[in-house]
Amino acid sequence: MKLSKRFGLFSIIVTILFGLVLLSACGSPPDAASEPTTAANAPTIPQPTPLPEAEVTFNVEIPNNTPAGQLIQFVLLDEVTGSIFNSQRYDLSALDDLHYQITLRIPVGSIVKYRYARSGENASAEYMANGQPVHYRLASVDGPGTIYDVISRWSDTPLITQTGRVVGQAFDASNNSPIPGLLVSVEGIPTLTASDGSFIIQGLTPGKHIMIGYALDGRYRTFKQEVIIAAEAATPVTIQVQPAQMVNVTIKLFTPTDTIAAAPVRLAGNLLQLGNTFSELGGSTSVLANRSPQLNLAEDGSRTLILALPAGTDIRYKYTLGDGLWNAEHYANGSFRVRQLIIPEGIESYTIVDQVDTWQSGGGSPIWFDYFFPENTPADDQIYLQFNLFGWTEPIPIWRAESNRWGYRLSSPTNIQGGVDYRFCRNAECSATTAAQHLDMNNTETVLAEGAVESWLWMQPAQPVEIINDTVEVRGGAFTAGVAFPPTYEPSWLPFLSAAYQDVNNLGANTIVLTPTWTFRDASPPNLAQQPGQDMLWQDLNTAIQGAHGNSLVVKLYPQANFPANAAAWWHDAPRNEIWWKVWFERYQTFILHHADLAQSQGIDTLLLGGDWVSPALPGGTLADGSASNMPANAEDLWRNLLEGVRQRYNGQIGWVLPQDQVANPPAFLDSVDEIVVAWTPVLGNDDDVDAGTIQARAGNILDDSIRPIQRDFEKPVILMVAYPSAEGSLTGCIQGSAEECLTPQSLLPPTPDIFAGVNLQVQANAYSGILAAVNQRAWVNGVISDGYFPPVTLQDKSISVHGKPAEQVINYWYHRMLGKE
Repeated sequence: MKLSKRFGLFSIIVTILFGLVLLSACGSPPDAASEPTTAANAPTIPQPTPLPEAEVTFNVEIPNNTPAGQLIQFVLLDEVTGSIFNSQRYDLSALDDLHYQITLRIPVGSIVKYRYARSGENASAEYMANGQPVHYRLASVDGPGTIYDVISRWSDTPLITQTGRVVGQAFDASNNSPIPGLLVSVEGIPTLTASDGSFIIQGLTPGKHIMIGYALDGRYRTFKQEVIIAAEAATPVTIQVQPAQMVNVTIKLFTPTDTIAAAPVRLAGNLLQLGNTFSELGGSTSVLANRSPQLNLAEDGSRTLILALPAGTDIRYKYTLGDGLWNAEHYANGSFRVRQLIIPEGIESYTIVDQVDTWQSGGGSPIWFDYFFPENTPADDQIYLQFNLFGWTEPIPIWRAESNRWGYRLSSPTNIQGGVDYRFCRNAECSATTAAQHLDMNNTETVLAEGAVESWLWMQPAQPVEIINDTVEVRGGAFTAGVAFPPTYEPSWLPFLSAAYQDVNNLGANTIVLTPTWTFRDASPPNLAQQPGQDMLWQDLNTAIQGAHGNSLVVKLYPQANFPANAAAWWHDAPRNEIWWKVWFERYQTFILHHADLAQSQGIDTLLLGGDWVSPALPGGTLADGSASNMPANAEDLWRNLLEGVRQRYNGQIGWVLPQDQVANPPAFLDSVDEIVVAWTPVLGNDDDVDAGTIQARAGNILDDSIRPIQRDFEKPVILMVAYPSAEGSLTGCIQGSAEECLTPQSLLPPTPDIFAGVNLQVQANAYSGILAAVNQRAWVNGVISDGYFPPVTLQDKSISVHGKPAEQVINYWYHRMLGKE
């Protein structure tokens, strides 16, 4: 990398490469002390009428074990910029040793996001009862009033009180239908409602609380209700939420004259459709650039956007050339700017005319990036730039200049003491990255960071593959030729799913397996619920399914669970007594019926249950160490009743994912499902030096000896879900995670961090070549699914994903011919 404090030459380069940029707009930019430039043709924009304000008192009770002499603070958060950026702290006044309060003037109609903290020598943040930090509390301001809060614990103190819970259901007040995906929050503990509107919030401190119901996209009015929590008890509630009126909003934006015409300007805000993920992403940000809507460049130089927004909803937003933090608009004095809008009710359309004061923050000059990238960078890839500021923040898309040349102008923040590290990523996936470099800031002159990236991590030259030249038996459309996405979802994937579906189509596949997750947030009692940022939201999952159908793919839905840490350790440490198992099945039933309802509404072909993660809950279940899981004696009946309950809500096919270690002793209730998917990764060699023909023979013998009896006994279609990493040891069943650690192939889900074993793309290709050739000779095998297909980007890493690897060529050959496409 080369840094230089020169701008004139690069401004000419940028002008030529972007075409639309005027030389006058790209001349020497204003230095940090100059006045911001504004669009010359911008009209005089009247300032919006200030919203009426109300005095709101926040009264908080702190834990008994709070260290004495601590200053208690109210922290008002800016979710659009980032929870640790642009926050405002207010000292609370002590009423007595345990009660504090503050009164603030807040615009009426606001949704306040806040939390409490201790400052001083023993500074600490408030935590939930389960030991996790509070992301934020919610308060709805409709006039003067008092909000009563209780803090369960601090980050440095243990929980010293018993807790209670809220059990409820949310309905649309206009038609009494249940509302899925509604955010419900009590005491800073959030959850999302299931398909039937149900929710549970546990770990609540006894006392008086305000419960908030909040629609992520604003399509329902915010609901609030006081709830009283008692220890070791459940407080039942019913939420009736009024739909919000959607208004067609036209935005016209005037930007500073130094704004590059070809640079995309985005609208980042606090709603789902404005890029908010409602989660704590990298660097404590919540808004993603690639999910924020882009404004269009008009003939008069302004930017315009038309979208539907909810009336009466508190909308916080800003304009940005990046995301909510990087390259976003600032006030003329350089401070962060976040706008507030509450659209009046009773109107059909609304127009907003805004003007950006400046893209620059005070104290530093812009930084230009001009980089060349490797020739083998896929033509459709989007290059992203990621900064390390208190941890790696979410990457932001940069601007293509030509073929493999990309540029970007960073205007803010550029006043960071000590500078930052940065790196480039492909398609917002920073496991596909370049080495980090350091960038000094606080420069008085514009800096040019230029260079050439010689190679990407996990990208290698194309390799020849061995394909067994057998006569291919055409199976037709009844044969499942598919791939399964991994359950390692990130919100940044969504914009790349359309391209991924096209790649799956090009592969010759006819089926996609989507793997939505919920997360075990607590172990005792078990609490399986949706976790934004980690689990795909209801709205996003609907979008993903519709995209797959739009690409003529059959969709199978395979819900799975995330665990706080290692799944085996979670199961081992859980109480697993009679009461615990009762709660576990209740939560699992809600989880499965939620996805059954979604599958029914979206016309999903097959709902897949099972998988390795539910093995301890099966009849005669065992833990990873072989010990009994203490399942109830009526486990068989519980599963059969669950399957019957699914059929009452869903009229598609029900499948069961059977781990290969259960093949010899499958659950008896499999006679109640429609198909059996075997998660199949048998040992195919003592080492990796095995050719595809030998693998074909070994795979065929295993299929005949162990899988064929299942098909005969249950008389169900059998599909193989195959997972072989492109890593040394893949065929042996033992992959070196470290010098002494042995990993199973199924554990190497993408993106896989680097491990001890070396990458071996050929061994994965040989495995698929041999297995598909063996399947070709066995008409009783009804399909093959390649597990772990990584959708956002092609990687030649060590994971089980075949996307962009030689194994993909093997699958392409067989799928096209098996389905009669060639």
